[in-house]
Amino acid sequence: MRVVEIGLVLLYTSFQISAVYQDCPDVIITSEYNKTGNFSSPQYPRNYPGNLKCLIKFVGGPNERVQINFTDFRLDGFPNELIGVSTGCTNDYIDIYTEIEHPDHDILELPLQGRYCGNDITRLPHLLMSSKQTLIITFDSDDDGKTARGFLGTYEFISDEPYNMGIPASFGCGWTVNGEEKSEGYIMAPYYPAVYPDGLNCYYQLQGVPGQRIRLEFLDFDLYSGGDHCPYDELRIHDGSTSADPLIGIYCNRIEGLVLYSTGHEMYLQFRTRQGRPSIEPVWGDKVITMSGFKARYTFSDEFVNLGFIVDGEHVQGSECDVRIKSQGESSGVIVSPGFPNSSPSNTTCHYFIDGLIDQDNLEKVVLTFEEAFLPGYLNRCKEGSAYVATYLYGQKATTSRPDHFLCDLELPKMLTSHDPRLTLKYTTNSVQPGAMVGFKAKYQFTMDYAIEGTPANPIASSDCHFIYRSSSDKSGKLNSPRYPSAYPNDITCTYELVAQPYEFIMISFDKFDLEPSPVGDDKCSRDSISSVSMIPQQGNTTLDIQMGKYCGTAYPGPIVSEWLTERMILTFSSNSDVTERGFKAKYEFISTLQRFQYCGGNITEGGSGEITPPNYPLKYNTKTVCDWYIYRRNPRAQIKIKFEHFDIEGTMEEGCQGAVLRIYTAEEYKVDYEACGQEAPKQHIISQNGFIRIKYISPSKTYGKTGFKVTWTEVIQEVDSCPWHVCADALLCIPDTAVCNSKEDCFDGSDEFTCATKLSNMSILYIIMGVVILLLVIVLAIICVCVRCSVKKSASRRNSSRKSSSKPSDIQLPMIESDIVYNDRLSKTPMLPKSVSINSSTFSPYDPMLQDGIYKGQQLAPVPDNVFEQSTLSSKYSYNPSLHTSLHRPQSDKYFSSPTHQKYDMDSCLTSL
Repeated sequence: MRVVEIGLVLLYTSFQISAVYQDCPDVIITSEYNKTGNFSSPQYPRNYPGNLKCLIKFVGGPNERVQINFTDFRLDGFPNELIGVSTGCTNDYIDIYTEIEHPDHDILELPLQGRYCGNDITRLPHLLMSSKQTLIITFDSDDDGKTARGFLGTYEFISDEPYNMGIPASFGCGWTVNGEEKSEGYIMAPYYPAVYPDGLNCYYQLQGVPGQRIRLEFLDFDLYSGGDHCPYDELRIHDGSTSADPLIGIYCNRIEGLVLYSTGHEMYLQFRTRQGRPSIEPVWGDKVITMSGFKARYTFSDEFVNLGFIVDGEHVQGSECDVRIKSQGESSGVIVSPGFPNSSPSNTTCHYFIDGLIDQDNLEKVVLTFEEAFLPGYLNRCKEGSAYVATYLYGQKATTSRPDHFLCDLELPKMLTSHDPRLTLKYTTNSVQPGAMVGFKAKYQFTMDYAIEGTPANPIASSDCHFIYRSSSDKSGKLNSPRYPSAYPNDITCTYELVAQPYEFIMISFDKFDLEPSPVGDDKCSRDSISSVSMIPQQGNTTLDIQMGKYCGTAYPGPIVSEWLTERMILTFSSNSDVTERGFKAKYEFISTLQRFQYCGGNITEGGSGEITPPNYPLKYNTKTVCDWYIYRRNPRAQIKIKFEHFDIEGTMEEGCQGAVLRIYTAEEYKVDYEACGQEAPKQHIISQNGFIRIKYISPSKTYGKTGFKVTWTEVIQEVDSCPWHVCADALLCIPDTAVCNSKEDCFDGSDEFTCATKLSNMSILYIIMGVVILLLVIVLAIICVCVRCSVKKSASRRNSSRKSSSKPSDIQLPMIESDIVYNDRLSKTPMLPKSVSINSSTFSPYDPMLQDGIYKGQQLAPVPDNVFEQSTLSSKYSYNPSLHTSLHRPQSDKYFSSPTHQKYDMDSCLTSL
């Protein structure tokens, strides 16, 4: 053997393996001189030559294995899988062989671990290991004239001792571990921590002695996943000595913190790998799955929890002391802590999974009652004590979810009730002092759970589906069919009792509704249904029970409102033994008459005919509205007929009246004959069966709003032979005379409006005549007013002329106002005297005390009406009209102005001026 140095790598060459090409001899690297080192392609880091076929063989000692890792990898070409071929490479590549029984084994007979090429080092295994002492790498390059940098890697020869895990199988891959000989140790994948090859089928049989249990703690777990059911690589663990024993679990992917226990003294593991995985490495969290396999530490011991404390239920396989209890149908039993009535061991955690029934006909919950408990703790610091119980009442996972309660010391409740078919307890002990008592005893009871929001009427009788909703507790809330939104069970009857306070209405509006429909032609809901009864208290502790309606199918019932003075409303849901559906979900409200609900309606007993509309018509109707009209006949032989002139309420008769509804009662006060919504009225004409008709309209708080409806009503007699009123042309109805020619067609054929054209014309003529007469009167009055004004002007002119000729200097002359009229804003457009007036060209103020008696006397003038001033003939100013002076509001006396005598009106002059 001779030493050949290629680049920086020390290689040992053997002439026993012939070289294919003279420029690339076979190379053997042994552990005789170095346990670790590097290897590379020829001429690395320069490009390798083309047309090469090289071989590198690593050979360790008899009890050694070879481990290699690539640190650089760049070959010409790429994997065939990138062009749609499952295996192979396009140009240059290396082949690696790890399962070699003897160093001289013919390479053509060896199983190939893998073929690698390209320049993506992440596609290479992170670490490779031989199954024995030998590992071989072959390198091929073609002659297309293209080469690359090549590869560089490290190698290490390691001891084979950790892989001698027990008694090896006589054939194949497997080990038997004897707990009597070795109570603690490790088991691992055959190539751990290197990448495991395809096609493995290895077993691990752990055998202790009776009375012992086995604890298996996985320190590392890294298997290719491929899916939830581990279709490629897997580790199966059985609670027994063979693969036929109960399965604890099937594991793959990357798992951390996995700890398993056997029920008895034996455990069996089976590790399998397969071919055909996708080439892209799967990712677990932020880590790439490296397919290194697993490594676990096993322990055989008789000090693990003794499972004899499990009286009811069964041990959860793989756990230390977990218990699962399954209901046998409203069954009951007892659970205790490990070792009870003695103390529990320290540092122990046990889970109790108490599972009620959940299927088509059953839904249960769990009621747990503590009978004895010794859980030393510190009030709100239970986890710091010797032991505590964590409870999970909503079916959540105890390993990842926050518990609903921590219980210890005196905090233990007497009773716990789950809100899910599963109730979980997590019992944990810390450091238990010698001689101290730690543990508990509790009784469980499975009861029927209808998953209905409400207070059970009888908590003791768990099978009763009867719930109470009191106004004194909640003014609104939800109620639903059993198990909603899951399908309700068959053959069940549930009662919902809503109890109101005085002067409250009860409203039910449905959010979801899906019941089994009745057969075609059956309008009585003979299969699954919900009905409502309004109970009104009467004298003698009795009630008047009013049937509010019965509903089924998929059409939403309209909102239901209790009758006035209702004490309670009863909803009853029942199903038969046939088909079940999702059921219903509804909202209930207790509505006080003082709340902001709009009420309308009332008794109508007069008029013979009329119309009814909701508030705000014809605009969109309001939410939170309840209207109730009672229309009564006057004639004892008459009935009430209604006609829909307009109808627009949200919803459809096919899908139901979820938003708003109009109900019509034609025979009885509380029996609904028509329930309507949509854009089409139930019938255009509806006639009561007796002397009244009732119309009830409801829009709840959740409604979008439409224009509503317009209904005309008429008192009618159907026996026309002795009609005291007007007989319709079709001789079908007799209607009041006041209903004829009222612009409403009250007859079926509309004949009550046919003869109204002439009457309307005569009335129009009368209106025209009256208008002409009024117009003539207005004209005459206007002429008279103009003439009067003209006469007043002439009289004022004569007075002014007379005063100028006869007055003395000291006489008071007619004041001449030097400015426009001033208005007092406190009186609408009422003129006031100006602040300064002129008398014979001398100016004075209305407040001037020098004025003569009988005029101002130092007092402010009162407001003066418009017609106090008349236009003077001497100027375009205004003079005082003493005839109107008496209309002034005088504060003290009438002596504001003197009162000259008026002149008579000159009608001839006025007419002449016109």
